[in-house]
This record gives sequence, structure tokens and C-alpha cells, in this order.
Amino acid sequence: MLRELLALLSEGRTLSHENIAERLNTTPEAIAVRLEFLHRSGYLRKVCAVKDCGKKCAGCPLGSAAPGNISIIWEAAE
Repeated sequence: MLRELLALLSEGRTLSHENIAERLNTTPEAIAVRLEFLHRSGYLRKVCAVKDCGKKCAGCPLGSAAPGNISIIWEAAE
């Protein structure tokens, strides 16, 4: 499923955890776990969706929101 998830993300579209889960026939919670795994493994990086906010994510009021919120965008790591 990780390869399928990476392929889906490489399409460059914005998708919610729910959209991804539906397309991969799993749950949003399972997608969240896999996205974090891919991040820790160096395949993805988190990008703040709030452009030029001037704060580090730890200081962001959206940073502590529930997983699946729109404050984080995932992109392929270089």
C-alpha cells in the first residue's frame, strides 16, 4: 500500500485523508499512520499550508489540530 500511496501523492492533487483512504480502500486513520511513516523514512516532508506565516510549526495554532486537518500538505522529499 505504501507504493500506491506514494503514486497517488505524486499526481500532485490535493486530497484529504478521507479521499486517499477511499481510493486505497482503507481508513483515514491508516492513511495518517502511513503518511507519518513515510515522513519519518524520508520519503515525504510536511509543508505548512499557511504561506509565510513567520512562525515555526510548533508555534502554529493549527499545528496542534487533529490529524487530517488542512494545515499540513505532504510533498515528496528530494
